[in-house]
Amino acid sequence: MLVVCPSSYAGSKKASTCSKKLSFSKIKTTQKPLHIMGGELQIGHRPQHRKIKNFARDGFTHIVTIQGPSEAALTIGRMVEENNMTWVWLPLSRASVPSSEKEDQIAEEFLSQLTKIFTDSEHPPRVYIHCAAGIHRTGMYTFALLRRLGYTFKQSKRLLYALSPQTAENMGEERLIWADNVGKKRPKN
Repeated sequence: MLVVCPSSYAGSKKASTCSKKLSFSKIKTTQKPLHIMGGELQIGHRPQHRKIKNFARDGFTHIVTIQGPSEAALTIGRMVEENNMTWVWLPLSRASVPSSEKEDQIAEEFLSQLTKIFTDSEHPPRVYIHCAAGIHRTGMYTFALLRRLGYTFKQSKRLLYALSPQTAENMGEERLIWADNVGKKRPKN
């Protein structure tokens, strides 16, 4: 459960009255997609079956899952493929930054694949990136993707905030630094 309280309540008497609890499945994803590189991008939490069907109906081309196998990632992949969309999966069970050479290589390959969705597609892609809650892993890899696509640090922060204020505000400084560093690297061809 997540306690949702407007940031304007911080330090005020209203903060103690803010106790509305919501599950992550009730947090709204971006209503208006972010238009980048001729395509569209949305981010959020793990989608349920009905949401995946809605994505297919709405013309999404790719669902990107950043979750481990124990988080029902394969079930999501099966539902995505049953609905004739492309599933991209990074089997990452934890929200910490990559900490080994092997993890860095996997992250690099994943980011290269995401980048190609936007740069090499014949048709404009519609992409939804998610982890479990849509905050840490989603924020980290979305920010890195934006940097990889050529947006500046400042632009990427603004774009991430436009996609999801909750993600931008809560992804964490260590993840932001990692995403900036790996995102601004250009892959070797």
